[in-house]
Amino acid sequence: MTHPYTTAPVPQPPFRPAPGWARKRYALPALALAFFLGIGAGGASGEGSKSGLHSCGAR
Repeated sequence: MTHPYTTAPVPQPPFRPAPGWARKRYALPALALAFFLGIGAGGASGEGSKSGLHSCGAR
């Protein structure tokens, strides 16, 4: 005999990846924002140095 207070397990819906519109509307703009913030952070760290990529004094 089964336990009288148990409930039947709820069936889970099958796994579905995010639809294409969600990728276009949320993921791509988030990636673009992160990309441009990274560009801005990389450009701001180079302020004050006039030598560019070459750290030695040779030309």
